[in-house]
Amino acid sequence: MGKVTAPFGDYVSVESAVINGVVEHIAITGKMPLSHPFREYGHFWPSTLGRDEQDEIYHLTTRSLQALGIMSGLIHTEIKLTENGPRIIEINGRVGGGINEMAKMSFNISLFAVAARIAMGQPVKLPQNYLSNDIFFNISHIAPTQPCEIVTITGEQELNEIPAISFYRSYIWPGSRLPGGTQTNEINIILGHVPDHNEFLNIYHLVGRTLRYQVRFPDNDNIVELDAHQLGAL
Repeated sequence: MGKVTAPFGDYVSVESAVINGVVEHIAITGKMPLSHPFREYGHFWPSTLGRDEQDEIYHLTTRSLQALGIMSGLIHTEIKLTENGPRIIEINGRVGGGINEMAKMSFNISLFAVAARIAMGQPVKLPQNYLSNDIFFNISHIAPTQPCEIVTITGEQELNEIPAISFYRSYIWPGSRLPGGTQTNEINIILGHVPDHNEFLNIYHLVGRTLRYQVRFPDNDNIVELDAHQLGAL
């Protein structure tokens, strides 16, 4: 059972590098609440956690990677936040989805290039501190669990005019047929940065309302208009 962390998610991820058996942590990534059943909407740096909780999470992650005998590579560890302390969800030998885009924005580095240098035994320089006090975010809206056809997409111009948004790309277009299912099927990516976590929440809800989709479901000829969050909640 996760601890109460609303309006943010009750889990985080830790981005780490292991070089010759030595674990170095890059960042703890904050998350937004999952959409049913376990679908992700996006994440942000830095997390909302205090220093003591961050230290506890880093310590848990370090011990877990050492216990697995991992000697090299970039590692993405997901951790559940509970009332009894952090608990490991999973450990992945890869860069987390959307994390490289975050690193480019906040650290001006490519984690893919870092991973390649580690694999080739070349020296790497890992980021130690954030370049500013801003909150960097990567929001990805998701397809519904129900199959549907996208008829129209509106609000993209308005979204691109929001000052906090630095990049937007849609992965679907009018005529796209979405297959449904419980996986996290991202329909776009939205990158940007804001001064603090409260402003991030404002932007998160604003972009969800701004993007609107006219949708046709196979069991009904009627066209329904939904915003991005409503679509992902189905």
